[in-house]
Amino acid sequence: TRESVRPEDRACGPVNDANYFAQILLVVLPMAIILTKLSTSKTAKVTALVLALLVLSGILLTYSRGGFLILIVLAVLLIRYGYLRLRHIFLGAIPVLGIIIAVAPGYFTRMDSLRGVSDIESVNDAALRGRLTEMLAAWNVFLDHPFVGVGPGQYEPYYSLEYMDDPGVAFRQIDKERPA
Repeated sequence: TRESVRPEDRACGPVNDANYFAQILLVVLPMAIILTKLSTSKTAKVTALVLALLVLSGILLTYSRGGFLILIVLAVLLIRYGYLRLRHIFLGAIPVLGIIIAVAPGYFTRMDSLRGVSDIESVNDAALRGRLTEMLAAWNVFLDHPFVGVGPGQYEPYYSLEYMDDPGVAFRQIDKERPA
């Protein structure tokens, strides 16, 4: 049975935040994959492949939806630039899916919440609605002040709440200052 993912189930790494940890690992993953392709010795190729799989495992254990979306973008880019082939992804996906089913069954439930994002009005996930509100507020501040911005340290105390209260921006009521 699929179960919901609790925050304590997510890998947070040394930064104590699952989403930031996924972002850090996502920077390293293409390097490991490219090393696999560019290495000349068999030992170096296998080592780079094992490291890439470990990094991928870490990303998956964060249960980060943004990390999942970036994995898809990375796969497309790595295929586009010749570092991966489509068959490598399909062959690699089979054992990865098996491991996810066995070790982290809540992963699919969490990623399934991305399905309704195209119609934000019907999304019940407070985190998605809150992040969209934050991003739209920051975007509107940028549109209002495109050349010089609002100044260092000025966004959170003076602009974040004002823009997040705008009915055209707010998909969720947020009553504390947030960074852009």
